[in-house]
Amino acid sequence: MGMNGSAHRYETLDGLRGVAALAVMFGHFGLILGLFSAPNGLMAVDTFFIMSGFVIAYSYGERLRRGMSPWTYLYGRVVRLYPMFIIGLLLGCAVLYYGVYSGAIAYRTVDILRGAALNVFYIPFPNALTLYHETGQIFPANPPAWSLFFEMVASGAFLLLVGLSRRSLLVVVVLCYVTMIAAGIHYRHGGTWIEVHCGYYTSNLPGGLPRVGFGFSLGMLLQQLARDDIAGSRIRALIGRLPYPSFLLYAATLVIFHIPRTAHGLFPLLALATIIPAVVFVGAQMHLRPGLELNVAKFLGWISYPIYCVHYPFVRLVTFMRDRGHGSGFLLMTAGTAVSLVVAMALTRWYEEPVRAWLSARKNALSPLRTPSPLRASRAKQL
Repeated sequence: MGMNGSAHRYETLDGLRGVAALAVMFGHFGLILGLFSAPNGLMAVDTFFIMSGFVIAYSYGERLRRGMSPWTYLYGRVVRLYPMFIIGLLLGCAVLYYGVYSGAIAYRTVDILRGAALNVFYIPFPNALTLYHETGQIFPANPPAWSLFFEMVASGAFLLLVGLSRRSLLVVVVLCYVTMIAAGIHYRHGGTWIEVHCGYYTSNLPGGLPRVGFGFSLGMLLQQLARDDIAGSRIRALIGRLPYPSFLLYAATLVIFHIPRTAHGLFPLLALATIIPAVVFVGAQMHLRPGLELNVAKFLGWISYPIYCVHYPFVRLVTFMRDRGHGSGFLLMTAGTAVSLVVAMALTRWYEEPVRAWLSARKNALSPLRTPSPLRASRAKQL
């Protein structure tokens, strides 16, 4: 099937999303348990933003231009994101409460409730509270959810961006990039000259807007280039000569995430404008044949969002165990990642998929009630 086929599925991007989610999970376990750190691992989230802009533009762009209602589009985004988001939030609240009740952390139950009351609506919880040496987490029960807040902001902004030409979209990308640099200079700390990784604390929350704006609009621009087959045929010709090209792309992405130096913040800044978009664009040119590569990509895509949403509560649980001397760091990380994967798969199979199917059916059942009758439509035209 050609790249412009109406039923095309970007399988490699699904796999890449799973690789990024696993990188985030292992990065959190390694960092919080004090085992290792990946200074450039935070670029995994920016990779999500770019792929999100790409895939949403592909999935909804033409349909919105042809008359899909904004309500239908936004409802679809909520159905896609909310069921697993709320489970991650509830798990996080339970773990936080356990930490407070057991004396593992100095935190208040009332602060858990205050944060959850806002977070349940995707609203950040501005605060100056310290939790495990981190101050002002805007989603304290499940910190990775900060990016889901910005994902929803970008999903709404897509309604304004979807009609832009390639040149206008390029202007948006450049403006967001320049603003991200300015914010990075403002939020720099320590030996960092530019801190592009903003948005997850109360203190740097505004810096998340140009960050997601850049990634999301860049993804939309890449989708336009892929749609018009700009350089795509040459890339596909090269890919066809490689053995297991998707695996090579996954490995290259992990290498980028785990480069041990940020060059005072300059490396991620440059990588987000060059290497990461190139990885996404090349991945979009791959059409995987049935077999090992396709099965791996499908599994990674299937598990990517659930593992991102539910892993952090288990990071905290094993941290409580570590602090009480129950097991070594690597043993706890192995157990924590295994449990996170099993729970994510179980929740996906027996919770998320049925709930999303039910919510989608509800939308389809209600949509005829919103469709005006021919007589009513005729009268509306006369008015």
